[in-house]
Amino acid sequence: MRIVNKPDRITNYVDTVCGQIRWKKARPVVGDELETHILDQRDAFIRGGKDVDTATTDAIAEMGDAVTVGTMLDRSYRPHLDWKILGCMLAIVLCSCLLSALLWRSGYYYTDMIAPYFGMVGFYVALALPFCLIYFTYYAKIPRILFFALAACLALSGAGVMIFWRTEALAMAFLPFASLLMLFHMRGGGYRKFLRCCLLFVVLPCVGCFLFLYFRYYGYAYDSWRIWAVTENFIVFVLSSIAMMTICVCCGFFGVNRRKALLTLIIPTAVFMALFLVYSNLVQQYDSTQGYSPMDSAREMLRNTVWLGQGNEVADSFTENDVTRLIYRVGWLPFFAMLAAVAGFYAYLLKQCIRQRSMLGRSLSLMGWATLLIPTALGVLNAVGLMPNAFDVIPFFSTDTSLYACIVLGLMCNIFRNGEIVRDYRIKAVA
Repeated sequence: MRIVNKPDRITNYVDTVCGQIRWKKARPVVGDELETHILDQRDAFIRGGKDVDTATTDAIAEMGDAVTVGTMLDRSYRPHLDWKILGCMLAIVLCSCLLSALLWRSGYYYTDMIAPYFGMVGFYVALALPFCLIYFTYYAKIPRILFFALAACLALSGAGVMIFWRTEALAMAFLPFASLLMLFHMRGGGYRKFLRCCLLFVVLPCVGCFLFLYFRYYGYAYDSWRIWAVTENFIVFVLSSIAMMTICVCCGFFGVNRRKALLTLIIPTAVFMALFLVYSNLVQQYDSTQGYSPMDSAREMLRNTVWLGQGNEVADSFTENDVTRLIYRVGWLPFFAMLAAVAGFYAYLLKQCIRQRSMLGRSLSLMGWATLLIPTALGVLNAVGLMPNAFDVIPFFSTDTSLYACIVLGLMCNIFRNGEIVRDYRIKAVA
């Protein structure tokens, strides 16, 4: 049984070792692990018949010289900014700007919008850089503040008060992150608690967002584009919320049988998507009765797309989907090459997410990965004519999603940079 008292010699040794480590955030973690190891070794010597003082001296001596050990640990514990992710983010942003400029040259957009678009996207990248530097565990200390602040922004936006540009879109995008942070501090409890959390953090927020979007947009006129705007934001929010709960289950938040819990999530999700497809079909029928169907126009352009180069001329056919027009403009082969590059980038992100040691770092980075993947996958399926015309905005292909995607990638860079020194037991919620 461990002797509780800790001699000053152990404290001095640990302090000397930690004093050699220049990364200040790593010192508490290294100190705790080093102290635990010394105490374990001391207790082993005591059980072998040595007295406390001799056992303590031998345990410290076995660790080696404090300065030498600290210098070696200093080489191991250094913050490494993931330049691959930053480079890929900048490359994607640059390519999206160039592709947008290419599409604007087609005459669908005014050329005087190109320079402001470049400037706005550059501003978004600069705005996302602080998220690379702010220690991500700070967010986990104020989960309630973040959750209720985002909910308040959503409510105020519904009342017509715009706190910042596209308040409702950004609030809905980051609300699942705040829910995950709250669930992190509610770990354990079994299957019943899992069901209660599904009700509180998935069902009720989704119903609230649907009512918000319905009264926010349907109060004007029965315009088809408004219906699609409501559908797009709502569907992405629902899938992101379900992904958030799935990540919590897979990371062991509730300590339940994963197969049973995932089945509980999959069945309602399948029913929801089936109802959504039925609803989308009804809306497309309404568009057809009005003389213009976006999906029919997009599929007509795709039928005239060639493997390389601009497609065959299409009379009286136009779609607002940027990716569909990009496919028509450059051909299928360049599109598949870009798709393979994006898939490789997402695979690299997933690999980095899984490598995180802490439950918080792994779950939060997986949440960021999922919220980027969901609109990308749905947008690509829509662009090639396989999904209803409700997901024509892919990350980095518009000013709205560029801001969101840059912030998420900045957060993931910070997680990958600091994840190795994060220990879940040290994170306490204060608000």
